[in-house]
Amino acid sequence: MNEQRIARELVAVARGLIGARSRQATLKSDLERAMKKLIKKHNLTIYGEPLYGDIYRLKYRPDRKTVDVIFNDENMMYLLAGHVASSVYDEMERIFKSLGYEGVDSDGNRLILMKIGA
Repeated sequence: MNEQRIARELVAVARGLIGARSRQATLKSDLERAMKKLIKKHNLTIYGEPLYGDIYRLKYRPDRKTVDVIFNDENMMYLLAGHVASSVYDEMERIFKSLGYEGVDSDGNRLILMKIGA
C-alpha cells in the first residue's frame, strides 16, 4: 500500500519536472526566435557586426516566477540596456509581454524576466 503511494508520488514529481522542462524549452525557443526576428527587422549591429539572439542558457529561479536568460553574444548588452532607438526597445518589451513576462533587469548579456501578475 505504502509502496504504491510512493510510486504515484514519484510519477507526479517526474511529470512536473518534465512539464517544467518543456515550458522552459518552449520559452527559450520562442524568445530566441522573436529576438532574432527583432534584430533582423531593425538590422541591429554593433561596430558593423550583427547582433546574435542565440540563448546560451535559460533557467527558472526557485520562485518559478523569475527567469534568467543569458545570451551567447555579449553585444546583446547594448540592446538589453536600451542603447537602441526607443521604438526598438518598446518592441522588445512587447515581445516579452506577448510571452507573459516583463523585463525587470539586465546585466551585460544576462536578462531577468518576471512572470506578469506574479
